[in-house]
Amino acid sequence: MHYRNGREAQNGDKVVQLGFNDGKVEKIGILADAVPGNDFCNGKIEPIPGESIACLCDCLHVDDLAAILAEKGLDKRPEAKTEEGQPAAEEQMGAMPRDEKEGAPA
Repeated sequence: MHYRNGREAQNGDKVVQLGFNDGKVEKIGILADAVPGNDFCNGKIEPIPGESIACLCDCLHVDDLAAILAEKGLDKRPEAKTEEGQPAAEEQMGAMPRDEKEGAPA
């Protein structure tokens, strides 16, 4: 199990979920129920309980974070690794990327 940047994933990690291919933050929470051997459609993001006070000098706007990720090439989802003749994980699950869903402009 690995994150977009290649770091090994562990249940209990604090994570930021990014958009499919735009680097925008969609969710922040704690990784749970992830199972080794799959980097796609694996695990849940549980909300982080409690309230916190915002020190703005320690915060980033989500658009600025997306720009940093784009500079590092981390704004795009990696290609699924497939064995010869096996469909990608998304195809196995029957999911389609957002930009390929029915009714979406091509």
